[in-house]
Amino acid sequence: MMKAISLFARRLSATAIVSIAALGAGAATAATADDTLVVVMPSFYENTFLPWNGGGQRKFYLDAIYDYLIYLEPATNRAVPGLAVDWSMSPDGKTWTYQLRQGVQFQGGYGELTSADVKFSIERFIDPKSIAGPASALRKLIAKVEAPETYKVVVTLNNPDVDFTRGYLSNGLYTAIVSKKYFEAKGDEEANAKPFGTGPYTLADNMRGVSVRLQAADDAARHWRVKPAFQNLLFVAVPEEATRVAKLRAGEADFASPNYDSIKAVKDAGLQVLSVRENWVPVARLGGLVTTSPKF
Repeated sequence: MMKAISLFARRLSATAIVSIAALGAGAATAATADDTLVVVMPSFYENTFLPWNGGGQRKFYLDAIYDYLIYLEPATNRAVPGLAVDWSMSPDGKTWTYQLRQGVQFQGGYGELTSADVKFSIERFIDPKSIAGPASALRKLIAKVEAPETYKVVVTLNNPDVDFTRGYLSNGLYTAIVSKKYFEAKGDEEANAKPFGTGPYTLADNMRGVSVRLQAADDAARHWRVKPAFQNLLFVAVPEEATRVAKLRAGEADFASPNYDSIKAVKDAGLQVLSVRENWVPVARLGGLVTTSPKF
């Protein structure tokens, strides 16, 4: 039986931060000002902004704030360099070594990303207080994380796992990298209220349960990975699917995800639907890929 995930849309950019990974999407007309992309979604779930204090449904907005060690190319599922420019596995499959990209800066003036930040991020993700979905499995799998050099990270596993990097540390999940310095200075509560990553967007405002607005970071035009095509990403909670479709048809939103049963009605309404096979769950990843590299 073939499965699919789908999204319907009014406007997407061909070269924008709105890079589509493992989703379906389509169609184009303006919903609001040209510098704002409007996304309607069922809810904001936990409405939190740290990798470890909520579930993966938050990737709609987390992926624009944070970066990942590697990225999976949507068309081929091929792993391409992210914050890690190189990675390797030991012959026994239990030790993974990562060489980090140099010069990547955290938002908020919190300095250059180093191995200490990666070590801190992974350890917080697997902390007993973490409620992230993959945390339980990773707690059992990871024996230790080391930062022996400024741009080198070593992860030792309790058991061999040849797909560890792709399966757990890519943008396929949400083990994003945060600033150790920022968390130690401000603590989780303030870091959640004003999250800083190395991504091209920052949190502008959060009306809990109503809307989340991200804005392009001050230096986003020089971001190492992508150049945002929109100044603002506006996420709006619209629980009723019929209302989400109505907003798209009225030009009040740019895209959203439908339930499988609604696809025919969405197509009949003149909205384009694209699907990706072998998946059940609709997901939009608004973080883009490594569009600054001619290779990817």
